[in-house]
Amino acid sequence: MIGKNKKNRNFAAENLYDTRNNILKSLIMKKYLIAGALAFICNAFLSSCSEDMGGDFTSIEEAKKVQFAQNFEKFYGKIAPTQDWGFDDAQAAMARSRAQTRGIGDNSSGTCIKPDMPNYPSATAPAAITTAERDYVRNWFETHPGFTSGLDISNFYVQHVWGLASKSYKVWYNHYDQNYMTNHLGAASNYYRDDYFDNGTIDYLSVGDGTNYTHLNDFNSNSAGTKWGTIYMENSSALSFKYHCTWSNQEFTYFKCAEIDVPGVGKGYYVGMCMYGEKSDNGDRKINKDQKDLQYADDWIIKVIPANGSTIVNKKTTKVYKKKRVLVHKWVFCEDLGSAATKRDYDYNDLVFDAKIIEEYKVLRDANGNETAYTNDASHSYYAEVTPLAAGGELTIKFDKIGSTIHGMFASGVADNILINTCHENLPIATPHRERLIGKTEKYTFSSEASARINNIEILVRTQTVAYALVAYRGEAPHKICVPVGTRWAYERTDIKDAYTGFDTYVAGGAQPWATTGVDENLYPLAGTAYDMRTDKTGTTSYEEISSSSTTEYSYTLVDAAHEKTVWTGNRDFIGWDGQYALLIDASKFTASNNAIGNGTIIRFYVVANGNYALKAAYGNTWDAANYSDNRWSDGVYYGSSRVQCVELKLNTTNAANFRTNGMRLWGTNMKLLAVTYDNSQKVADATPSQSVTIWSGQQALGWNLDVTIGKDNFSQASSTSKIKFTGYATDGWTQIHIHKKLNQWQTEELASVWASNSNDWPGTCEFTIGDYLNIIKSNDICIIGGNLTLTKVELIP
Repeated sequence: MIGKNKKNRNFAAENLYDTRNNILKSLIMKKYLIAGALAFICNAFLSSCSEDMGGDFTSIEEAKKVQFAQNFEKFYGKIAPTQDWGFDDAQAAMARSRAQTRGIGDNSSGTCIKPDMPNYPSATAPAAITTAERDYVRNWFETHPGFTSGLDISNFYVQHVWGLASKSYKVWYNHYDQNYMTNHLGAASNYYRDDYFDNGTIDYLSVGDGTNYTHLNDFNSNSAGTKWGTIYMENSSALSFKYHCTWSNQEFTYFKCAEIDVPGVGKGYYVGMCMYGEKSDNGDRKINKDQKDLQYADDWIIKVIPANGSTIVNKKTTKVYKKKRVLVHKWVFCEDLGSAATKRDYDYNDLVFDAKIIEEYKVLRDANGNETAYTNDASHSYYAEVTPLAAGGELTIKFDKIGSTIHGMFASGVADNILINTCHENLPIATPHRERLIGKTEKYTFSSEASARINNIEILVRTQTVAYALVAYRGEAPHKICVPVGTRWAYERTDIKDAYTGFDTYVAGGAQPWATTGVDENLYPLAGTAYDMRTDKTGTTSYEEISSSSTTEYSYTLVDAAHEKTVWTGNRDFIGWDGQYALLIDASKFTASNNAIGNGTIIRFYVVANGNYALKAAYGNTWDAANYSDNRWSDGVYYGSSRVQCVELKLNTTNAANFRTNGMRLWGTNMKLLAVTYDNSQKVADATPSQSVTIWSGQQALGWNLDVTIGKDNFSQASSTSKIKFTGYATDGWTQIHIHKKLNQWQTEELASVWASNSNDWPGTCEFTIGDYLNIIKSNDICIIGGNLTLTKVELIP
């Protein structure tokens, strides 16, 4: 709190209009008192108020605020007594409750495919859970406490295993209502059946990555009335599980994911969930009193079965982390009260800042990747990360707990009267301004979860005569407004109502105007600025490692185990394109007796990556990867972005022959390779080669000149699938063939590189598929340019 005269207020509706009006009138009538007060205040300010802008609040502050409030109501109408200016839900306590409520705003995390859908992969669906498997897994979860994160996998089945077979799931009132179980049958133990929940108990289950979730439709009861059907999730995530039961108004994410070796079944991934929580009911809280349930995730158990073709990352790590969870993320528009005479003074861009309220605490992840509480330090801290986005005021303004002024948070040496990120080039004002400056993020601490509110981030303004805090009270003219992340602010000296035409309706208690009533030409553009906080980060989590000792296990499941032949397995990191990271698979691996690769063979690469990656499959110990017909590969390179994936390459007659003869050399970057297989189940007879046409012949040593020129008329009957075949012999050195477009008798322009490798690798011939170059080649003569190769013939294969 700043100032001795700052009033304690609550968010109940208050009507201070008349009181403040009387204060203002009294001040105007007693000018001599104001003059004396000014002299006293100036002396006090100059002697004691430095950069921290401390000091007593005074009647001058009250006068400024009353004048601001009077004009606000005159410009925008009477304020609804319930208007909270967007701050009510911008607090840690509300965020925690909201995060556990099934959100309309949940974004999708993949596709849920039910057994009755035509694209359900029934051929590879898992077998039913046996009684022995159910009993073993249930006992395991009842004897292994703690909660964890989930499984890093994209495509998987979900099966029900067990749910509250015989244990009572009791709830209670904090007033110890002994008859609650009798009076509320929804909480009674007889509401559960032997091997599944009743419809009245489980509502739904969602899976996702912790931020985005997808609801498992009809998992607990489908349209046919059959409960606990197997569900298939595609392009999803099993990192987090969110579920709900009827007696609670919250969603839960208390689960444990474990790989369990079940006798007679083998290893599998199982997820146990703990269904405890609390519910407000007429002011009383009812919670699960069974303390065991607070430690053991054994109330509901499901099985996660990786789909065929999955690569799985199972981290087994012992680490201590600082876990940082964003509870609230908002932007705030502020008015510094420097002037309030006209509507143009109410542009609410004197300060615009980004605020994230963060909960920070330590967690432990064990050798199986399970996350549990860090009991050596169970403390939780709460703070905000604040970043200024714009500063359209000319007064000194700062956060009370941060040393720098707002202008200083943008860049050192920027004066406080410079307008920052609020103007456009044609704005007719003399005040100097700077655009597209990036503010520095600072930490603003709170003493507790209860105080962790965006409205409690105190903003101080200093004039030559007074220092005061900007406030926003329910039902009163706001000095600051809390808005959704990404809301554009008004241009300098633009009435907020001209920026958002629905603002007066909002003032009167109507809908927020930010998403639907903005006037584009009056709003400062975000595009092109470097604000990385334009996406709402609410609910996101980050970790800061303190100590660690970890191992990671990688595995994969074959797409078609009955037909796949494995030619290589391992754990190979491809860090860059350097030869030291390349992997050579010998040609003999592709020529197994009666099972050699050929036209239609599918090569599968089981890959793990954490973002964008690239994989190239070249012929033998070379860089060449010509004549691919699989359009998922570009010049022999596959570009991927998934974390875990099976990559396929379908061969044609030409590249299959090349791999049989020369083997395969794999290059790549930003990925890990676990296995390479091939599948001949779609192999067909080699295509009959088309009759080639010789379009040039001779004996020409290639150089960087125009000695080999081929006229465009030779390609009049060519198509994009036609090929140009080069025949010749190499000399020592780096052998190259390039196709250039002829511009004139002296100049060319390169179209494509056909071959580039050591002369020892030259096979005698190579082919180039015309593809996207067809129109250019049909319209222009081409030149064959290169080095260390004597060309003897060029053919066109239709």
